[in-house]
Amino acid sequence: MRFTFPDLQQPQQMFVEQKINELRKIAKLPPRKTFSLKYEGTQPYFPKPEQAEVTGVKKGRGFTYLNINGGDSWAYWHHEESFEFIHNFKGEPTYKTSEFVPSYYIERLREKRALLTGVREYYVFRDPHTDIYYAGWHEKNSSAHQFNVVGTKAKLIDFLSQYFLSPPKVIQDWTCVFDPHSLVQVNPSNQYWNRFVPSQYMIQPINAQPTCPPTISALIAHVLGTTTDAPLFHGFLNWLAFALQYRRATQTAWMLQGIPGTGKGLLVNIIVKSIFGATNFTARRMEELEDKFNGYLEGCLICYIDEVHIGVSKRADIILANLKNQITEPSITIRNMRQSAYEVPNYLNWIMSSNMTAPIQLDKEDRRFNVGEYQSAPIRAIFPDTTALVAQLLTELPDFSNHLRTLKVDTDAVRMPIKNEARQTLINNSLTSLDVVAEAMLKGDFELLASFMSTETETILAINSDSYSALLKEIAKTGRNKLTRDEIRTIFLHTVGDVPKTPAKFTRFLSHRGIRLKKIRIGDKTSVGIDVDWVISEEIRQEVLTGIAPPILKLTESPDDRLSGVQRSDG
Repeated sequence: MRFTFPDLQQPQQMFVEQKINELRKIAKLPPRKTFSLKYEGTQPYFPKPEQAEVTGVKKGRGFTYLNINGGDSWAYWHHEESFEFIHNFKGEPTYKTSEFVPSYYIERLREKRALLTGVREYYVFRDPHTDIYYAGWHEKNSSAHQFNVVGTKAKLIDFLSQYFLSPPKVIQDWTCVFDPHSLVQVNPSNQYWNRFVPSQYMIQPINAQPTCPPTISALIAHVLGTTTDAPLFHGFLNWLAFALQYRRATQTAWMLQGIPGTGKGLLVNIIVKSIFGATNFTARRMEELEDKFNGYLEGCLICYIDEVHIGVSKRADIILANLKNQITEPSITIRNMRQSAYEVPNYLNWIMSSNMTAPIQLDKEDRRFNVGEYQSAPIRAIFPDTTALVAQLLTELPDFSNHLRTLKVDTDAVRMPIKNEARQTLINNSLTSLDVVAEAMLKGDFELLASFMSTETETILAINSDSYSALLKEIAKTGRNKLTRDEIRTIFLHTVGDVPKTPAKFTRFLSHRGIRLKKIRIGDKTSVGIDVDWVISEEIRQEVLTGIAPPILKLTESPDDRLSGVQRSDG
């Protein structure tokens, strides 16, 4: 049993302690620890009592009555307007509410704060994935909220104190996700927080816009190096509309190319970032793609990489492999410093830009990259006043958002890159000389092979010049659609130099380049070779037969050298 004497003097207090311990000894209980009452103002209270739980609450006559730890006597009470201290009818001392029933105290503080500030409730929690603490508020019966990263656990106390709140004994873990499809953003009861915040343009009233606003259309077309009626332009709009409407990975990316000042930054930072929302957008430098920590990819719909030039990176192959994975896979692995890796759904869409003419290497089987034509004219060529341009772009954003939100999306087209000259150039730039020649034979590109015919007596390409010229003349004359293994070797020797000499090694060499040998018949002879469906124009046929070959496109002997493009010269 506990006793209270509001203004006890020290001798009286000692007497009470003595009696309590005598009674505890009779009850075979250990002596009670020595205690002394404290004061807050004129109110005495017993400090640091054993914590309890409120299990019943009722109000009446200006007081609030409580049951504690399952009791039913309603013996504990506080003034309805003042809950800092818990009094009782049981002869026990007065307790400080925050120490005696802390969970009840926190609830009362929240109610008091809500009356003072409206409907806001304040929370602190931890994200178990990242081990990061958050503090902030949520408005009841609303999605309005704001949670900010708190550097240390100790700072949570400072946050709560400014709102008259005591810290909980345990900082709870919340389920923290990024889900652009969920209608629920915050549910404190379920300890759930969805970090996705829709942009103002995602939730504005929909007003169907059948056409793209003129200034934004002109900017997009200029950056892409095309026109507003071209497939490239409509493909880009279709891609953006898919990302905005479906809010998931398109499985393709865009590479924007052009000199500085063509408007790439305006397109991405003024238009795309605004439409999707700053919290759903991240901009990164190319060198960050080499970093093994990629936490910035979680919680984004758009990732923008500027100044791309992957070919110069020492880890180009690794970067490109990671990019391909992040563009197409349904989930991505997130790695943060000093944390275990974990997987999240992939909602990410990539836009890249570069001032280089060959910013990335694409293999011939690429199915991920759309490539804008290289733009060599600055945006000032069509919009001399960039300040006025930005103002007009901002004015058109609501209509542009509605155009994308109501555009009928071709979902199949989104996943297939648009085939254009700029994209093919990047593919060609990525091919070795061996790949170029092998591709010419597989596709029957007779014009390309004819461009390698030597008309000079001394040249590095004249290693097997006579045999090579004789072979092409025979094909031009007869149109035969087969090549033997020895003839294929003749073509490689003349165009790129040394190749494996033994039949077995040469066959394997060809297999690595997609050339699969089989038994063929030429006239009455059986051999090993390939079928070729030649494409021979009459002009090229006559040039080869008369010995006036097209100008030579020189190929280096090194398979590692890259070509800037393979096409017939008219000069």
